[in-house]
Amino acid sequence: YFEKPGQRVFDIKIGDTIVIQNMDVNKNQVVNMQLINNIYNSSKDAAVYVGGVRIPNSVKAGNVQVTFVKGKADNPIIQAIILYQGGV
Repeated sequence: YFEKPGQRVFDIKIGDTIVIQNMDVNKNQVVNMQLINNIYNSSKDAAVYVGGVRIPNSVKAGNVQVTFVKGKADNPIIQAIILYQGGV
């Protein structure tokens, strides 16, 4: 029942850092994909980078630490997480 922009807005944290603020899943999905495309994992030093910057505490015991933080409008929702090698 959350179908309009502004009804489901949340932040996405990796490790200790908010990497996407005010993610609105009902807005233009192309914009959302562009934000997410800037997040990548580096196997050489077991870390996640955003825009070329290493995110502290992003990987613990070999697992990427992702948190969805309740924002200004209701609870976070995630439909899928896709891990891939290479660019989009």
